[in-house]
Amino acid sequence: MLADINRASLDETLFRLANPPRIRKSLMDAGATLEEAIETIDFIGGDNSNDAVLMLDTPFERNPSYRPNPTRFSDGTWRVFYSALEVDTAEAERGHWCIQEIQSDPPATRHFHYRELRCRLQGEAFDVKAKLHDWPFLVGDRSAYPQCQNVALSAIQADADALIAPSARREGGTTIPVFKRAALSNPEILGAVVFRVQPDGSFTALRQ
Repeated sequence: MLADINRASLDETLFRLANPPRIRKSLMDAGATLEEAIETIDFIGGDNSNDAVLMLDTPFERNPSYRPNPTRFSDGTWRVFYSALEVDTAEAERGHWCIQEIQSDPPATRHFHYRELRCRLQGEAFDVKAKLHDWPFLVGDRSAYPQCQNVALSAIQADADALIAPSARREGGTTIPVFKRAALSNPEILGAVVFRVQPDGSFTALRQ
C-alpha cells in the first residue's frame, strides 16, 4: 500500500497535549472561572521530569485485560503515540476532543487541563501527508478510520517508526503518529494548557 510513498529519516521536535498517568483523565471544571482553572493546575503540580518520561511511556503500555478503542491510526491491537509537528496543530487536535467530550452534557462553560509535552523523534517515517489529494480519507470522520488503520498497519509491517500525516483538525497542519517508543527521547513538559470550551462548541487555549 505504501510502495510509492516517500520514506524519510526524521529528526524532529514533536508536541503533544496530554496528562501524566497519575491524572487519569483530563480535569474538567463546570462553571469554574478561568482563574480557578489556573489555580487547579498550580495545585496539581508534580514532578515534571518524571511525568514527562511517563507521558512518553504510557501510550505504549500493554495490559492483557484491556484493549483500547480504535483510533484513526490503530484498530486497538497496536499502540500509537499521537503528536504534532506544530504547537497549533497539537492544540487544534486536543481542542476537538474536548468539544466531543462535552457534547452530551448540559450547556456550560468548561475548562480542560493538560500538560504540554515536547519530545524528539528520530526514526523512519512514511510521508502520507503528500497523498491527501488522492487519499481524502486521511482526514475523514470515524467511518474512514479503517482505511487509515490499513495505512498504519502497512507502515508497521514495513518497520517504520511513524507516519507524517495531515491534521484532520487544522488545515495544513502535520500530525505524527509514532508506533515505536524507542524512536522518542528528550521529553520535557513545557507547562500547562487550559482549554476553555464554550456552550456553543468554540474554545480558546491559555498556556500557563
